[in-house]
Amino acid sequence: MRNILVLFLSLALGVTYASAAALQASQESIDKTKLLFRRITGVPLNNQDPRLLQMAQLIENGEDQKAAAIATEDVYFYQVTLKNMAAVMSNRTETPYVGLDDFQATFIGAVRDELDARTLLTGNYLYRDKSNNINSVDPSRQHNIHYEMIDEQGLDYKSNLVKQEPQWSDMRNHAGLLTTRGWAISHYDAGTNRRAVVYAIQEFLCTPIESWKVAHLPDNFIGRDVDRCSGGKWDATQKKCVGDVNPKTFSDQCQTCHAGMDAQRGAFSSMDTVNGSFVELPPQRPAPKYSHNSGTYPDGHITNDDSWTIPLAIFNSQALGFDSKLPSEGTGINAYAEVLANSSAFKTCMAKRVFNQVCMRSSQGKDQALLKVLANHFEKNNFNLKKLFQETAVLPACVGD
Repeated sequence: MRNILVLFLSLALGVTYASAAALQASQESIDKTKLLFRRITGVPLNNQDPRLLQMAQLIENGEDQKAAAIATEDVYFYQVTLKNMAAVMSNRTETPYVGLDDFQATFIGAVRDELDARTLLTGNYLYRDKSNNINSVDPSRQHNIHYEMIDEQGLDYKSNLVKQEPQWSDMRNHAGLLTTRGWAISHYDAGTNRRAVVYAIQEFLCTPIESWKVAHLPDNFIGRDVDRCSGGKWDATQKKCVGDVNPKTFSDQCQTCHAGMDAQRGAFSSMDTVNGSFVELPPQRPAPKYSHNSGTYPDGHITNDDSWTIPLAIFNSQALGFDSKLPSEGTGINAYAEVLANSSAFKTCMAKRVFNQVCMRSSQGKDQALLKVLANHFEKNNFNLKKLFQETAVLPACVGD
């Protein structure tokens, strides 16, 4: 009888039974539910939505993460929150205001399917739209039309993205997001692929080069395009720098960055872009750009293959936390990506990025202990990013005490 009366009154007031029932939950739980939902999805939860009561009651029962799990099933968690997070990681300017591409779609799909997040760097897959929606244009290393059409048709990512394996049937190498066209256009375009090293560590280990570069490393991996003769010039006959040379310019500035960066860039030597297409070079034929400006210092390092080395002073850095059970040198982009993915910095970086996304603020010094706990839970949960979102969003640091 009481429920009938509540229903009658709610209809009389022009609200749904669900919103009237929500009044049975405390206002504190309702407010917390709305905040939690918005933090996870990026959009408000309507008062008439039956999930409001469902989540509020879970929160009152101390089951906050179950409430968060409801929010991570909302379409806007994929369309807004994951899209923005992936977009920032995908491009050089780290802006979320870019169109969907294979990098972002693959990130979104992997989170939805609760894949081991390390495969975002090592996996041989990408996510695409269901073939029954876009029949005429498949994902391509030549263009982004497939993903542009997903957005043009207003397709939701949660329902329409499907996993494709292998990532590219005509490529030998695979390294998850590092071998998507989206990443290639941003980081293999022009340059000498040094940018790929810097951004791989910056985006997936949250560590800018200023934090991992080491002064006075040997220069034996520094390329021929780096000037050692600041203030003078290279004399090919005498094979030395001549003129008013300031050697400290090279040793104190150039060498500090290039020694570590150049040692690692061999991992990307088969990767290049040509006229907007992501291309893979044949074995033992590094991208021609690795030979650009080779006359600047002809005795510099020549890249002949895709071997790479992480100098021990960098490999043993606490800032990166590489796994000592893995090698500090190897061959190919996949082996390199595996080292990155299994570093302690990777799991902490993902915790930091999720925290920044759902808490809507940058983590601070006081949050470091919390991030470490989140990173460890992330690892125990088999690197499940969806669960990391759920656990992070309910923290007092996000939704208040």
